[in-house]
Order: sequence, then C-alpha cells, then structure tokens
Amino acid sequence: MQISELNDSERAWLKAQLQLAYTLVETYGTHSSQGTIGPESLDVAWNAWISSSAQESEMANALVNATGSAFGQFLVNTAGLRWVVATDEHGTEMAIIAFEGTADVIVYPMNLVAKRYETKEQGFILPLLEGIRDQVSKPR
Repeated sequence: MQISELNDSERAWLKAQLQLAYTLVETYGTHSSQGTIGPESLDVAWNAWISSSAQESEMANALVNATGSAFGQFLVNTAGLRWVVATDEHGTEMAIIAFEGTADVIVYPMNLVAKRYETKEQGFILPLLEGIRDQVSKPR
C-alpha cells in the first residue's frame, strides 16, 4: 500500500464534490442546508434520491461521489482522519486514513457509497459514520 498526499487537482475535485453534496441536500433534503450539511440531512437526501426515478439518471455516478466525499469529510471533521490517495494492487483511489504508520485504518468513502447505491440501501450514513468513529476512537 502506498499513501500519498492529495495534489491541487484532487483537492479541487473534492471541493467540487462537497459542493454537489450541498446541492443534493438542497434538492432532496427536507430543509435548507444553509451552506452546511450534516450526516442526518445527507441521509435524508440520499434516501429521497435513491427512492426517486432520478437515481437511474446520468447523475448517479456524480451523486455517489458527492455523497462519498461528504461522508469522508464528516470523518475528517469529527474523527481525526485525513484525506489521502491510496494505491494498492487494485488501483489508486482517494481515501481517508487513521492511525497512519501504526495500524493504517483506511476507508474508501466513494466506494463505500457506491456499494450502497448498487443495493439501493438507505439509512446507512449515520450508522456507518458512528461505527467508524467508534472504531477509530479506540486506542491501537
């Protein structure tokens, strides 16, 4: 496994994805995000979008990436993980990491959301966020 820092292009992409997550919450959520979103409002918006006929559109990949980016950012903001680029035998992907150099807990947020999209899973954002935060808060 090789871990590297995000470059300027990757940081810009992440910023755009987070903005799209705000748009998802504004469009499918139950209230205005007023420039910020939380896991609960993202879960509500995801559930509404995944239940709608719009979820089969060409926007699916973009909204999966946006939701994954917001999920990852919640962990960065609340659990001390950080964004990195992880490369292994399966390829290269943006990820978040905890316990770097000791236990290397790596989460692939966009992949995590993509798997939930495939099964049309709902209500997963907050429980997974809490579960991961609980795991990374335990001493290694």
